[in-house]
Amino acid sequence: EDLAEGPVGPPGGLGDLTPPPGRLYVPQGHVVRAGDASKTRSTLKQMVRDWSLEGAVEREHCYGPLLRALEKYLPLGDRQCPQPRVLAPGSGVARLPFEVARRGYFAEGNEFSYHMLIATGWVLSTQGPPLQTTIFPYILDTHGRRGIADHMRPVRIPDICPGDFGDPSTGFGDLSMRSGEFVEVYQSQIAAWDALLTAFFIDTAHNIFAYVRTFASIIRCGGLWANLGPLLWHYAPQAGGNDDEVSIELSWEEVRPAVERYFEIREFEVQPATYADSCSSGRRKLYRCLFFAAVRNAVPVTGDSTPVW
Repeated sequence: EDLAEGPVGPPGGLGDLTPPPGRLYVPQGHVVRAGDASKTRSTLKQMVRDWSLEGAVEREHCYGPLLRALEKYLPLGDRQCPQPRVLAPGSGVARLPFEVARRGYFAEGNEFSYHMLIATGWVLSTQGPPLQTTIFPYILDTHGRRGIADHMRPVRIPDICPGDFGDPSTGFGDLSMRSGEFVEVYQSQIAAWDALLTAFFIDTAHNIFAYVRTFASIIRCGGLWANLGPLLWHYAPQAGGNDDEVSIELSWEEVRPAVERYFEIREFEVQPATYADSCSSGRRKLYRCLFFAAVRNAVPVTGDSTPVW
């Protein structure tokens, strides 16, 4: 049976968004693994956050402070070459590194999730008119609905097409992506980066001290680390991690001395922010995020952090 001919969609149908017949067959016996399904749903919601008109407010709350800190502490001025090098680990589907490159910097995003990387490859290559692709990121979110068709709400992406911004004559910098676990990939790049922007990233660490030492190693003296995000510790059992995962769960009061060993915190503030919020559920999750802008001092990195991934 062709699923495209089934009674899907909100009352009244999907109109011009109705899929054509003959394109929605599922192979007999095919089963999507639960982990892949969950990661696909997360990736689609990340596309809303990063590349839709609906995500603009959330992007401003999360990426805006980081981009303003970058331009404040590492202004381009009249410098043309070499471009300051800016790293954005845990970049999801790459809107933050794209915005950095859009401002004239060399930007590199780093992502571990294969699903996110597939979506990133697609979105960064899009050209032509914006909002040409429609996704249904909330199709399985049937809980907490106010309206009967809330989960069928379509979202058009991307709000801008990155493929149209690659010309250096327009002031666009350079943009690259690198896959892999952050510490493994970057720990040998000593003083190779001028700035590091971490958005909802540092609590993805099994061992936060491994992250801090790596940050201090790869950022040059006088370079910038700007952060915004909570300390929820992804691998903690309470956050959905497995009981046998290694997870060091510390407060900011405990983390801050490790940060201040290698960085001078110039700005600090607790800011509220949402993350991949559907805006149509009966409830919203608001995170109390730590925003800080810190400058690398001259203290050499010492000690070792046991790798636990």
